[in-house]
Amino acid sequence: MPVTVLVKEENGKEHRIDFPVEIWQRSAGYVFGVPSTSEIKEVIIDPDKKLPEWNRDNNTWKKKAF
Repeated sequence: MPVTVLVKEENGKEHRIDFPVEIWQRSAGYVFGVPSTSEIKEVIIDPDKKLPEWNRDNNTWKKKAF
């Protein structure tokens, strides 16, 4: 299935990136860039919860507060 990634910046901007189903066939990992103007504060895989998922807790990365 295709997958969507939501990237949130500190300044409030959000980027939705849609990847095709072929993304799963390329390799065990995938690197992509985001044209951000501030620091990234959160990244969410499948923000609309369309994929069948057993544990959604590992779908989000948040910037650690210091």
